[in-house]
Amino acid sequence: MMRIQLKLLKTAVFGNLPKIAVVYLFAEKEINKLQGTADDSNLELSAVPNIDKPAILNYYSAMKKNSTGSVELRSNISGILHLGTPLLAGRLSHYSHQVADSIMMGHFREGSIDLGALAIAGMFIWVLNNFLWPLANGVQAIVTRRIGAGAEKSGPENLGTVMDHGILTSLLFAFAAFGLSFLAGPIFRMILNDRGIIQLALQYVSILRWSFFPFAVMQPAMRFFSSIHKPRYSMAASLISNVVNIVLNYIFIYGKFGCPEMGIRGAALGTLLSIWVGVFYIVGVALKKEYMTRYRFFHTRKPDGRLMMNIIRIAAPPAVQNIIAMLIMMFYEAMVENIGAVYLAATHIVLSFYRINKTIVGGYSHGTAIIIGNKLGALQTDEAKNVMKAGYLIGALIGAVIFIFVFFFPGVVATMFTSPGETFEAATRALHFFAPFFFFEILGFTFEMVFTGNGWGRFVLGSEFITNILFILGFTFLFTRVLGSGVGSAWWGFGLYQLFHSLILHVGCRTGRWVHAEVD
Repeated sequence: MMRIQLKLLKTAVFGNLPKIAVVYLFAEKEINKLQGTADDSNLELSAVPNIDKPAILNYYSAMKKNSTGSVELRSNISGILHLGTPLLAGRLSHYSHQVADSIMMGHFREGSIDLGALAIAGMFIWVLNNFLWPLANGVQAIVTRRIGAGAEKSGPENLGTVMDHGILTSLLFAFAAFGLSFLAGPIFRMILNDRGIIQLALQYVSILRWSFFPFAVMQPAMRFFSSIHKPRYSMAASLISNVVNIVLNYIFIYGKFGCPEMGIRGAALGTLLSIWVGVFYIVGVALKKEYMTRYRFFHTRKPDGRLMMNIIRIAAPPAVQNIIAMLIMMFYEAMVENIGAVYLAATHIVLSFYRINKTIVGGYSHGTAIIIGNKLGALQTDEAKNVMKAGYLIGALIGAVIFIFVFFFPGVVATMFTSPGETFEAATRALHFFAPFFFFEILGFTFEMVFTGNGWGRFVLGSEFITNILFILGFTFLFTRVLGSGVGSAWWGFGLYQLFHSLILHVGCRTGRWVHAEVD
């Protein structure tokens, strides 16, 4: 019956519209496939009158290619969503502890001093955390490449040893971060004017310096399970840790259930204990018999110096990138504090929401990076590029939604972090201003995650360094300190950084050099 309909179609229509014959040819080809006679020579071109046969074959080839590409794109998007959704929750642990601290401290009492102190102290803690979490990038890059090369089947213990060495390396750097945390006092007194903010910030740091050690265990372990396509464990560890953080923050900050009101010290204590809870969960998963037998975790007796150096080599560019960026951001916030504590609090709200944006898109970007690592490990560079396209489309959609929401409803976001008042009004203006820059930043973040997770972090480091120095530090210092401009110039400095950093990452993707980076 379908044969008859196709012949009627080509007789009645194709004589006048030759190019539409490709529709017939495509359908004919699919029927031949079903009948087991798929052959381009069996397309009955002679039965279609008045057509340019070579042109029609070219149209057919293009349609066949587009059809295959569309199916592959849908498949890649589906794979990224499947892997990235649990990872999105897992990414919460990367930023959300301090975001939760910011939200609760913003409603603790009137004024901007508590939120201002948290802004500076939180940035200082994240400078030091950047000695640790990038090492998880090294774990991910090596594990995903080894899986792509077949290690999951031939030698899974070679995957487990990567996690062991990742944890060991992270613990060594945790001691360094702990020691450097005692520089907080001199640094804060050098860059800040408000003594009240300095005192509160030092209280926060004095407690959270003890979080470096559990954090050094939690991040490599979570990244390992994500890399072997079991992101539910990372998701569970993150969700448990964040729920505990919110509950403990509520108790300790506001003094509930018989506890004293601790304010910023309560925020730090709640965060510290919640990280330990996350560590107990993810280590418990690793100790399950099925994983201990397969991957032989914690059986490393003699550390492999070469493997540790590979992890450090992969981690170094994003670590240096983020340490420099966070230090510059800390000085940036100090310049804003000199304009006014209200603007420091408002800018901190913008940066906190900026981290939320990265958390949302970061889950899917992380999934994209893992799948690309598998493809590159199997030497499938074209497929890796196609996965990148799918990840970019997902990021663009998320960015568009966030832009619309923040641009038209900035007050809703500001309400999350502070009560109505002077800080609320300043934060609303700032969020409305930054909405388009958030969009451009999100567009480039997929590239950043893929590059740093697959051994090309040095390119991201170069872009971050240049744009930070030129815009966040240089532009802001020139206009606020030298020319005496207001907070608007400081906001422009950060916005231009977001824009140009994203543009450079787009150029990096276009070069295609990222598919040739070596990790192991």
